[in-house]
Amino acid sequence: MIRKFIEKRKAKRTLEKFANAEQVEKLLHGGPESAQYHHGPIEFIIIFIRGESPGEVSKRTAQVTDLANVYGATIHHIVGALVIAVFGVPTAPAPEARKLLVQSLQHELPRDIKIIHGAANGHYGLFGKEPTSYTFLVPQFDRILGKLSQLEFGHVAEFP
Repeated sequence: MIRKFIEKRKAKRTLEKFANAEQVEKLLHGGPESAQYHHGPIEFIIIFIRGESPGEVSKRTAQVTDLANVYGATIHHIVGALVIAVFGVPTAPAPEARKLLVQSLQHELPRDIKIIHGAANGHYGLFGKEPTSYTFLVPQFDRILGKLSQLEFGHVAEFP
């Protein structure tokens, strides 16, 4: 009983970063099936970082995440040297924030990152079996990643 209480409290703290209190309560009491998906504009920036060592990649990842926070982006995932930042999940972005973040990243790490960014109408919310799997879906995400893989380091592309 105490274990369940602690788990719910921990889940609630995590979820409150992404959803309003009413949605969190609904999810915790009704399970993942009760969670709503939301539809709307999502702006994304996908950054691939290179470095000579894991420590160097880690340092550059910290720079990227710090800059993303300055511009109001949400760090959605960090997988190895890949960082996905989003705007509009769950709140609307400031005008031009995505483009300003891209410019700052280019200025700070001009030769050690490659970036693809864009905007699309998509869905976001709690997906999957675990109630903390908050994510987003945009059309053609596979093509977006494919375009990123074709870029050379130091280059940026915008995706429609």
